[in-house]
Amino acid sequence: MDTFVIVLMVIFLFVIAYRQYSSFLVSRLDLLGERVSPQPQVGRQPDHPDDAPTELPILLAQHTSSIAGAGPIIGPIIAGIAFGWLPVFLWILIGNIFIGATHDFAALALSLRYESKSIAEVVRHRFGRKVYRLFGFLIWLSLSALIVVFTNLTAVTFVDMTYGKAIVKSSLFYLLLSLVVGFLITRWRFLLWTITGFAVIFLFFIILKSETLPFPLPKWFALEHVWKWEWVILGYCFVASVLPMRLLLRPNGYLGGYFMYTSLALGLIGLLIGSLLGDVQPIYPPFHGFWSLKEGPLFPMLFVIVACGACSGFHGLVCSGVSSKLIEKREDARLVGYGGMLLEGGVALITLATLMVISSNAATVFNDPTQIYINGLSHILGFIGVNRDWAGYFAILSLATFVYDTLDVATRIGAYLIQEGAGWAGRGGEYGRRTAGALGSLLLPALVLFLYPAESYLAFWPVFAAANQLLAGLTLLVISKCLAGERGMPLYTLIPGVFVLVMALSALFLLVVPWVRSVLQGRFYLDVAPALGIILIVVTARILMEIFKR
Repeated sequence: MDTFVIVLMVIFLFVIAYRQYSSFLVSRLDLLGERVSPQPQVGRQPDHPDDAPTELPILLAQHTSSIAGAGPIIGPIIAGIAFGWLPVFLWILIGNIFIGATHDFAALALSLRYESKSIAEVVRHRFGRKVYRLFGFLIWLSLSALIVVFTNLTAVTFVDMTYGKAIVKSSLFYLLLSLVVGFLITRWRFLLWTITGFAVIFLFFIILKSETLPFPLPKWFALEHVWKWEWVILGYCFVASVLPMRLLLRPNGYLGGYFMYTSLALGLIGLLIGSLLGDVQPIYPPFHGFWSLKEGPLFPMLFVIVACGACSGFHGLVCSGVSSKLIEKREDARLVGYGGMLLEGGVALITLATLMVISSNAATVFNDPTQIYINGLSHILGFIGVNRDWAGYFAILSLATFVYDTLDVATRIGAYLIQEGAGWAGRGGEYGRRTAGALGSLLLPALVLFLYPAESYLAFWPVFAAANQLLAGLTLLVISKCLAGERGMPLYTLIPGVFVLVMALSALFLLVVPWVRSVLQGRFYLDVAPALGIILIVVTARILMEIFKR
């Protein structure tokens, strides 16, 4: 299939899906109806200083940057290498429209019904404290797996022989720029578009000059081992989750969102021009078969490994735990929830294209999803006149930028969850509670990274992805249960929920069985991935039993 036709088809289908299918969901979810709890407008006193309504451009950029992470970059490449690019392409396309974007939009709409409560709080309200505790524990495990994978991934990029030092410098300048933007917006009330223009221009200047930036790194930044950077990144997660959102997380996500828009636009333009010139065509095999020696069977592993590129339970936490509290107008939920996921689906398809344009032998030589992404995006951007070295810095910083924003939000959501579960709501001693919550959310990731300091993120990817999909499936079932009875059973959330749940549980069983067999044969060895898989299966079974009891 011609690349030009593929790109135009994807754009056309995503536009139609946003115009038609999201309109159907608006009517079904009664997002603008009387049953939705009224969302206060600008000028209200927020329940929490971080919950002030946010302008749509800032909110959309922050939301898309927060949900993107490394998922839509790493997952599609791993699955594409295993099964070929065609099944991955179809799953990203269909999964985004009917499952991923539906999940995000429905989670956001449900949160608005319950006065912007998180999905965990909705579970407490509808199913009781017992289910809430189980669901909260599952969320904590899923967030911990995400933090482990993304922390290791970022640390690996920082010690890269080719790009490492330049990316460290660029990352530091990026975070400092985020602090400056946050200060200018909240304190000095600068015009939003003026700040955005200067910030984005300065950000690209940083990338362009990353090798020669006059910023000598302190000696303690000369960290040559992955495990040292892992602890630095965990420290950053702690600080970012304790600081008020308006100072770092919000401007960080805002800039990250525009970075994502830019990478998506440049990638699409490069693909279109390259395909018209005849130099960008699918070279990688479209289909390898229904079984991969490394990843296992296509069913269910394809639907789990792609992860955030098609559907993500973490998105539901962002939608209900963060974005629903910042929405200024209820009608904005359609663009933020459904449109935000389609934007991430575009990133996943651009990423898949970086694999499609290389041969099987080249993919074997690179032997790492990040290197395939960097090489492929550099090749694609070359058709619009971008220098290959600069394109490499751009690609790897875009990956690091998405990861920063996701780590920020994941740690903060974990901290909120612990505060809610412990009954620490209220303003008194807020920073003390934030600190305790942040430490609790980082406890398990720190332990795993301590036990497996040199383990590659690829080893933890299947269990992270399965936990993520488990959370998405359960969230869709909770939404279905909450909406049932108003207009009959909501099949548009129930069927996707059951499908995702079955795929995730099947993948976990495949992950767990070899380890259990070894233990039963007397060959016990400590492996956190299958152990976490067993816990996830047991907790999910208990949650389903309790839900169906009611």
